Amino acid sequence: AAIEQHNKILGSPPHPTAIYTDGSGINGKVGAAAVCLRPQVTRSTYMGRKSESTVFAAELQGILLALVVTLHHHIHHVVIH
Repeated sequence: AAIEQHNKILGSPPHPTAIYTDGSGINGKVGAAAVCLRPQVTRSTYMGRKSESTVFAAELQGILLALVVTLHHHIHHVVIH
């Protein structure tokens, strides 16, 4: 059902651009990323050790990175996942 909904949203007018985000922690380090397939753009950032940041903050940073991609590439219709 999730894949069908995803494809329905992206396939319907105004045919938005999808940007996928993630914030995570591994090996004591926290980071975030945003990936856009059209245009092909990836943004990522290291946010420090788990003692300095949180995965919750990284999730928000991933959304911020997606917004930066949207503005920088003049994307008018976007869906951030």
